[in-house]
Amino acid sequence: MPCHDPNLFSRWTGGVWEGEPPDRVFGFSIDTREIREGEMFVAISTARRDGHRFLRDARTKGAAAALVREPDPRVDIPQLVVTDPVAALQAMAARHRTHFHGPIVAVTGSCGKTSTKELLALVLGEEGIHRNEGNLNNHLGVPLSLLGLDPERHRCGIVEIGINRPGEMSRLAALVQPDVVVVTTVGAAHLEGLESLDGVAAEKAALLDALRSGGTAVFTADCLRFKPFREWRGDARIMVSPSAGDETVPAPGGDNTFSLEPTGIPAGRDVGVEQVAWAFGSSDRSDLTIPRVSRGMRNNIALACAVAACLGVDSGAYQERLLRWRAAPFRGERLRIGASDYYIDCYNANPQSMIDSIEAFESMFPECSRMYVLGCMEELGPSASEWHEWIGERLLLREGDAVILIGPYAESYRDGIVRSGRSVRSVRVVEDLAEARTELDGFRGAILLKGSRVYGLEALLPENWRASAYGGRKVC
Repeated sequence: MPCHDPNLFSRWTGGVWEGEPPDRVFGFSIDTREIREGEMFVAISTARRDGHRFLRDARTKGAAAALVREPDPRVDIPQLVVTDPVAALQAMAARHRTHFHGPIVAVTGSCGKTSTKELLALVLGEEGIHRNEGNLNNHLGVPLSLLGLDPERHRCGIVEIGINRPGEMSRLAALVQPDVVVVTTVGAAHLEGLESLDGVAAEKAALLDALRSGGTAVFTADCLRFKPFREWRGDARIMVSPSAGDETVPAPGGDNTFSLEPTGIPAGRDVGVEQVAWAFGSSDRSDLTIPRVSRGMRNNIALACAVAACLGVDSGAYQERLLRWRAAPFRGERLRIGASDYYIDCYNANPQSMIDSIEAFESMFPECSRMYVLGCMEELGPSASEWHEWIGERLLLREGDAVILIGPYAESYRDGIVRSGRSVRSVRVVEDLAEARTELDGFRGAILLKGSRVYGLEALLPENWRASAYGGRKVC
């Protein structure tokens, strides 16, 4: 964490210090369970809890100061009193960002944001790269990430941005002021707040408008289905390939396009890797060996490589770095546990990521018996039933395959399977994970775990294995 001068905070926020401010602050935290010595505690008030109740805990943990709406004279800790701690946190982040002169890459999209952020850090070289922790990408996570930029140690920043309401993107983008924008995809996500695909596209495209002078946008050709992307007149690098989306969308050619196409499995190599042809504009073309991944993850790799090329990284550096990539917990992990193979992609789900996981699962396990364990997809608004039916219709079930469905729209999944004309004899709708575990007992073959985070499908993994594999890993 950078070393901050607290005297600047009152100027940046209009706040007033109660008590003598500390000489230095070495970071920020909104959670006293994770706060570290020398950090500033930001007291956030929500409908569930009021952070001001935890000032004493923050002091006990070694916090150097607190950002508060109401000072508490009973707690011996310097307190910067402001009208709104969230707005003040964002104001400090915006001002701190102006002191960082390296490139900042902002990443958004309906799915694949966190994976693309991590891939970007990998292909850019890791050392000297600062990025959000986990998927802290909202109105609190973004400013906390910006405040972690250290001009003395970092040469590049990567900021993931997630939104679920109209207007959020413009506010967060104004804090980030990106030099490069990456839009992974526009799909049916957060429709409860954004209402339609056009609403999703409008929010994602708002990030492009925040680009600094001379900045570049990088996105896949399927974004061009939406008017804000088609009509944007800035400098864009666009992925044009069959794996990028709708081939019927016209996209410009030449040096502002890139592609990454699978060409096969390298001779003498295991099935965990694949060969791809990489092209960036008309001058940079090469073959790469990358981990064998889903179509969506392959697109994320292409986006990361395109950004690296824009920032002057030689394509020869990609190869060794990409082969070090490993899926994060619950984000496209392929594991062998006992007599079964698992494809675990249950951190979250929307229609686009659901199809991507299903396609990857079916291509990876074309011959053995398969079990699809599908949780429902959250935040799809009034069209939720239709989206679940749409997914059900696209399950490519074979003789010997089975399906376990859980959640309020499980019957809609099942209706889609019926509509597709496939057999539903091996389709089970269950009430909870305990019932799902009973259905899984004795199954031998390949198992897909896919659904929104609320269902916690990873609990279906063997308990002893889960404890040893994930016990010390932070799942974000």
